[in-house]
Amino acid sequence: MGKTFREWHPAQRLLLPRSVEEFVPAGDLAHFVRDLVPDSLDLSAITDAYREERGFPPCHPVMMTALLLYAYCQGTYSARRIAKACEQRGDFMSVTAMNRPDFPTISDFRKRHLAALGKLFVQVLRLCGRAELVKLGHVALDGTKLKANASRHKAMRYKWMKEGEARLAAEVASWLDQAEATEPPGGRCMGRRTPRVSARAPPGTGTAAMWRQLRRGGWRSRYRLRKQTVEAVFGLIKHARGC
Repeated sequence: MGKTFREWHPAQRLLLPRSVEEFVPAGDLAHFVRDLVPDSLDLSAITDAYREERGFPPCHPVMMTALLLYAYCQGTYSARRIAKACEQRGDFMSVTAMNRPDFPTISDFRKRHLAALGKLFVQVLRLCGRAELVKLGHVALDGTKLKANASRHKAMRYKWMKEGEARLAAEVASWLDQAEATEPPGGRCMGRRTPRVSARAPPGTGTAAMWRQLRRGGWRSRYRLRKQTVEAVFGLIKHARGC
């Protein structure tokens, strides 16, 4: 006997439409924001701005305010992402009651009422304070001192710069001496001067072996020709073009 599964019929129509409160579980933040905005916030500065009776009816300003507040609580700030969430996410649909404002509407509403929306932050803090969710007070630090890039401890004085210049010059001179010491005898090959070993490469058996390979093959050595080989570039171009 096979395993019994729950029924799943995506094409079956619902007899009665679902309520927006059923899109998310009870106690979800979407329910809290949807009920908080019209009941506890003073939105007169936003609603009083709509006095023109002509034109197509706009989205409800209370709904748009609740949508922005909930989107910010979810870390969604882009108007395009908010508009996309209104079409795909059930929690956003529960806030907008299945309304789907497009991103120009969301962006224009935010630009038009930016000052009024900024003042709502103070009202939200007062509500959180009454609900004992937050409290204002002093924040104590442990006194750790960190050196910033622009602090006076990081800044270079002219005297320090002169001392540092002499130190760097001596260090560069030591590098050049090491490079000169690693240069093999007979520094000319095929009428041209042999390049010096990099100052970063420490002298050793590997460096001497490479010099022997270079002198043995001359200027047509495969090690020197690797500097001008372009087959790899042409190979990548042909692969990209499907050749």
